[in-house]
Amino acid sequence: MTSMKQVLALAALLAVSMAASVPAANAQSAVKFLGVGAADLFNTVGVAAFTELCSARPGSDCRHYSVTGKNPGSGISYAQMLDGRNNSIPPEGGNLWVVWDNNTTPISIWAYLSTDSVSGVRGFSAVPRSSLVLDSGVQTHAGDNLIAPSLLFNKQTNLTQADESSLPANIAAALQITFTAAVTDVRPEDAKFVTNRILAAYNAKNLNGLGYGVVSANCPALSTLIGCPILSSFTSNRATPVQFSLPGAKDPFTNLKVPKADTIIIGAVPVLLLYNSSNPNGLGATANGVPILQDISSVTAAQVWNGKQGGASFLNSGLNNVPLSIISREPLSATGEVFEYSIVRTLIAPLYKAPKNSQETGINLAVGTCPGITCPNPLSLATVNGSGQRLRGIGTGEVVKGNGSGVGGLLNLADSVGYSVFSYANIKAIAGASGKGRYTTLDGVDPIQPAYTNGVLPTCTAPCPVTPGTSFPHIRDGSYRAWTFMRFVTDPKGSINYQNASDLVVAAQNAVNSTVPDYVPYVCTGGVGTGCNDGNGNIDSGVRYYHSHFKLAGVTKANIPISNGNPGQGAEYGGDLGGCPFSIATDPSETELHLNGSAAHGPCALPPPAK
Repeated sequence: MTSMKQVLALAALLAVSMAASVPAANAQSAVKFLGVGAADLFNTVGVAAFTELCSARPGSDCRHYSVTGKNPGSGISYAQMLDGRNNSIPPEGGNLWVVWDNNTTPISIWAYLSTDSVSGVRGFSAVPRSSLVLDSGVQTHAGDNLIAPSLLFNKQTNLTQADESSLPANIAAALQITFTAAVTDVRPEDAKFVTNRILAAYNAKNLNGLGYGVVSANCPALSTLIGCPILSSFTSNRATPVQFSLPGAKDPFTNLKVPKADTIIIGAVPVLLLYNSSNPNGLGATANGVPILQDISSVTAAQVWNGKQGGASFLNSGLNNVPLSIISREPLSATGEVFEYSIVRTLIAPLYKAPKNSQETGINLAVGTCPGITCPNPLSLATVNGSGQRLRGIGTGEVVKGNGSGVGGLLNLADSVGYSVFSYANIKAIAGASGKGRYTTLDGVDPIQPAYTNGVLPTCTAPCPVTPGTSFPHIRDGSYRAWTFMRFVTDPKGSINYQNASDLVVAAQNAVNSTVPDYVPYVCTGGVGTGCNDGNGNIDSGVRYYHSHFKLAGVTKANIPISNGNPGQGAEYGGDLGGCPFSIATDPSETELHLNGSAAHGPCALPPPAK
């Protein structure tokens, strides 16, 4: 097996050799956008870049290419993020799309590498900033059509378009530069907070530290800045926590000051509670043709995902008490952290005691035999009650589909429960009336529809337009608790990187309702004939709620404002995981209000005053 240092050395050589084929100044000016981070926006941003920006320009000659996996010859990911601050930091492989216009000089290029939110924020915040590295195999490997060709409409030809048969050498060379933006489901402050928590010493009392940065029996040979890998229950994939700093502070590896940054919010998405309904004597049981399992309360979910309960009857007393397979995400996952702080790790009314529940309960690297069935790291642990098992997927794809070969995930495990950020692409493998997946309401509130019916996950044969202003009604009215903003983090307003990222955000927002309505656009400014205004009086006013913000323990205050805020909201500072939803029309100074863990006391409440 190739060692990590060999992989890094080879990747660096590939970057140097391929980038040498074009002048550096030309390569830099060609790239309009090079993003890294959350997978949830992969399709949306790709469609916006190709259809709305590239092909909408007169005389354009737009092409696109996408790739996933590893080159069988080299064993290296076709596309990966390289954090060069230390040779021991492993590269982050991911899916990549590239859009380019052959009719401009220099060629205009947009590209996006999906890894995860926290690694994206880390890669963008690193000093020096992380870069994209491409294996030379992209010059011969046929495009994988990771975005359905039916979505990629060329306005110049009036035709849809499939991936190219390879990525041209000059495009590959131009792209091997530092990233221009991070794509994330969480604020940079929250990404820093969860990284600190993962690397801190294990704290069994309150799980404020998870121990991945401390030497233990199952965590040898590491530093406090590069943690032990977090392992999957289904594959050999792993996620490695690596330290970074926020703007204004000094990088922990290089001691160089992190430059200023801004955030640009794209839109809001819900996190769905999901289950496998294939067992008619288990979670798939029905009464008069209607699913018995329709709702899970936040209090119940906290008990299940922290391992205290593992039987189906705890979810609903009308179900047979079959053992559950409980699937969580890695703690570096933004989706996992939205779930953690919106549902599991909340302040419990009426006393509002500090949270002790966590999806990471019992995952102590100092005990157990790793890897193995009893190992806590890949999260192969039994629940306290109900004979259930706790499992972990690295990435949404593993939670939904397991290893892709029939093992693990919601697709393959009867009586399994899990969660995912909603997108049609994320849930496709288990969606539809014949699909094995179903979703539930959370505390009686539907995350997708105005009212719950049978839990069938929707499908989209693109385009699948909706009337402007009607998608995800309970995100729009603030009543669904588990949701988050998707956003870009980029250089400050006034920079070329900011302008290019902003152009892409506006294009995506203006098209979302008319193409694939995966999210609620934060603001929607397009005129008649766009997804913002159908010309029949239906106008999308965007998201009218935001999350209360918090000063986070151990996180140095950073100046990372939101630059496309709604009127009345003001600037964003601090973290917002677990923040109470507030109407933008109310006083934006209403902060520090938390979601609580008791449905009986409503979704939000004020903690008692300090004595």
